[in-house]
Amino acid sequence: MEQLAYICFMQKHILPLSAVTAAIADAIDVYFDRQVLTVKGEITDVKKYPQKKWCFLKLLEKQGDTIQTELKAVFWSTGYGSIARFEQQTGRKFTDGLEVICDVMVKYHPRFGLSLEILDIDTAHTIGNLELERQRTIERLIAESSFVSTRDGELVTVNQALQLPSVIKSIAVIAPPDSDGLRDFIKEITRNSYGYAFRLEILETQVQGDAASAQLLKAIGAVADHPGRYDALAIVRGGGSNTDFKPFDHYDVCEVIAACPVPVFTGIGHDRNTSIADMMGRQLKTPTKVASYFIEHNMRFEDKVEQLYQRLLLAVHRKISGLKEQLKYIDRTLEQLHPQKVLNKGYALLRQEGEIVEDITALRVHDTIDIQTRQHMIKAIIKNIETL
Repeated sequence: MEQLAYICFMQKHILPLSAVTAAIADAIDVYFDRQVLTVKGEITDVKKYPQKKWCFLKLLEKQGDTIQTELKAVFWSTGYGSIARFEQQTGRKFTDGLEVICDVMVKYHPRFGLSLEILDIDTAHTIGNLELERQRTIERLIAESSFVSTRDGELVTVNQALQLPSVIKSIAVIAPPDSDGLRDFIKEITRNSYGYAFRLEILETQVQGDAASAQLLKAIGAVADHPGRYDALAIVRGGGSNTDFKPFDHYDVCEVIAACPVPVFTGIGHDRNTSIADMMGRQLKTPTKVASYFIEHNMRFEDKVEQLYQRLLLAVHRKISGLKEQLKYIDRTLEQLHPQKVLNKGYALLRQEGEIVEDITALRVHDTIDIQTRQHMIKAIIKNIETL
C-alpha cells in the first residue's frame, strides 16, 4: 500500500481505479483477517429477495434521533435463513426500525464498496428489548390510564367489566382486507349449525406496518363512537411465525381498547402470541374461536329459554292436574247439591212468581206461592207465618 503510493507520487503514475479498490480490499482483508465481529445497530432500508435468498439493508448507530454512523449490510444465501429463525423466535417481522445484534464479517467489493456480511442474528437481544418495551407500555397503562388497573397481580380494564347482552346480534369486525383471518371468521359465524343470523359490519384495517396503529385507532374509535349500534367488537387477523404484532402493543391502541364501551374480543394470533391488546379485552386467540364464542353465547341463551319453557310446561301440567282433582270434587259436590237431588230427599222449593224464594221474611200473609216437591207443584195461599 505504501509502495503503491510512493510510486504514484514519485513517477506521477496514473493508476486505474481498480488498483485503488484492490489495495483497499487487501488492506481490509489484512486488518480484519476474516474475523467474525459482533455488532449492534438499527436496521433500515430492508430489501428482501427470497428467490435468491439475498437481503440488502443498512445498519445505523444513532445518538437520539441523529444518525452517527451508517453502513451497508447484506445477507447472502448462507446467512439468509437466520432471518426466518429471527421472525419465528421473536414473533416480529424483520423490518425497518428494529435494533439487532448480529455476527458480521467486514467485506469490500470493488463495485459495491464497503459492507457488512451478516452471518447470524442474536434473537435473544431482540426478544429482551421487545419484552422490555412491552413491560414499559404495561407499566405506563397502569400508571397513566384511568381505564386500566391491577387486581391480584392481573390487569383489569373497563372494557373487560362490560356485560354482554343476552343475545349477540350485531358485531363490528376489524380485520385486514381480504385476509385469511377475516375469511375464517365469516365462514365460521355464517355457517353455524344452529341457523343463527348475525349482522356483521366489516371495518377493513391494516394491522402491520407503520400505518397500522393509526388505522386501528381510527377503526376502534368509530365503533366506540356508536356503542348502541354494536353488541360486540371482534379484532381478528391470521397468526403466524413471521408476523409483526407491534401495533397491538402500541400504547394508544391498547388504551382505546381498554376504554371501548363495546365488549372487545381479540383473535389476532396463535396460542403462543399474546399482545398487550389481548390483555385489554377478551383474548380468544384465533378468528375462528372468536366466531365460535359468539355462536356458543347465543346457544347458551337458547338453552336457558328452552329450560325455562320446559319448566313452565311442567309447572302448568302440575297446576292443571291439581285443578282437575279439585274440579272432580266440585262436580261431586254440585251433583249432591242439585235441586232435584234435594227434592228427592223430601225437601221442597218455594217459588213466588216463578222465582225461588231465598228470603222467607219477604213473604206476606195472603201471598200466593208455588211449592215444588219431587213429583208435584202445589199452589198455596199463605194464611199465617210463624217464627220457630
